[in-house]
Amino acid sequence: MASIIYTVPSQHLALLDISDATLKGPSKYDCLETVLPLTPPPEEEDVHKIATPDIVTPITQDSNPLIAVIGVGYVGTHLVSNFSRHWDVLGFDVSEKRIEQIQQEDEFRTNERIKFSAQRPDLSEATHFLISVPTLLLPNKTVDASYLKDAIQTVFKHARPGATIVIESSVAIGMTRELLGPLAKARGCFAGMSPERVDPGRTEPPAYLIPKVISGLPCLAFR
Repeated sequence: MASIIYTVPSQHLALLDISDATLKGPSKYDCLETVLPLTPPPEEEDVHKIATPDIVTPITQDSNPLIAVIGVGYVGTHLVSNFSRHWDVLGFDVSEKRIEQIQQEDEFRTNERIKFSAQRPDLSEATHFLISVPTLLLPNKTVDASYLKDAIQTVFKHARPGATIVIESSVAIGMTRELLGPLAKARGCFAGMSPERVDPGRTEPPAYLIPKVISGLPCLAFR
């Protein structure tokens, strides 16, 4: 058994059933801690040995935020658009064709806060990473984590100490802790999970107004 931390803005706590949870704080967010069994990824591959960072200059509180969105498909482009309302954003994708296509869209072509790239070394400047890659189901109904593992390998190859890495893709309970936890601890990074809330076909409310559930390793990551 292990603890999984869920946090939401305090104004949304009334929407949750917290009868079995305990509040811990205070902080910018209220932390809810509940005990749940972990469901490890179905594959036994050790992804904790796949990355060696090239960049060792740590991120500090004075560092200028640069949000790197890994995977700029349907969900990724919404993340790029929404985060660029406040911060500089790098949209990264391994497909150069996809990068060329999205750079031609009016919304992104005229936004000076947004840059797109298929070049992995460009990720070394990022302070925060949002991983938004497909997590499909295998024939046996388990999660296909291959894209996610590849993305994690790419991120930890270039993430600096102090970086925050968040999985936006849909994963099973326990996979964030299993895939990101040991790497984040070893590299001096923060890890988290925040399921995407983009709803295809719906325009109201806009994505940036929809409350999101977030989790972090450790709870300090919320700050």
